[in-house]
Amino acid sequence: RENGIIIAKMKKDQSLKMVCKAKKGIPKYHAKFMPVATCVMNYEPIVTVNQDVANAPAPDGLSLDEKIEFVQACPRKVFELDIEDTIQVARHRDCIFCDECTTKARELGRKDLCSAQMDTNCFHFTVESVTSDGPRTAVDVVRAAFRILDYKLSQFMEDAYGDEISHHLPLHPKGAV
Repeated sequence: RENGIIIAKMKKDQSLKMVCKAKKGIPKYHAKFMPVATCVMNYEPIVTVNQDVANAPAPDGLSLDEKIEFVQACPRKVFELDIEDTIQVARHRDCIFCDECTTKARELGRKDLCSAQMDTNCFHFTVESVTSDGPRTAVDVVRAAFRILDYKLSQFMEDAYGDEISHHLPLHPKGAV
């Protein structure tokens, strides 16, 4: 490892003669050129509990056992009971929109007990780079991707509408070097 990447292991008095060619590539042609391990986009969840339905008086409201059943129905533990046995949204960012909570609410006969929707105006973008201190950090990869997208969109605008775009995203953001 200290001397680089092992290509071949040889015994004593063996020799190897080869011609090597180094090629720079992009992930479009092979996955070995991919600078990131994972890249995920999630919409911001909007998870609500209708407290009027959940905490209604005895005949119409949920019993403590039903509340516990409802809270445990979520596989990601988005809901929890507080000290006063009220259902609260504890970790809305953990919601994966599996609809287990709405299914459980329907089983309990309270279809409007909760809702889980996606806020399409806000999303979370996560990029995990292959090496944190290596040649490309996650921030560099995302910046490069935006520059490429900007360039391709400007080419599209030029081809489709004849609009010549003379400015592109800078190599480094303002104030950074």
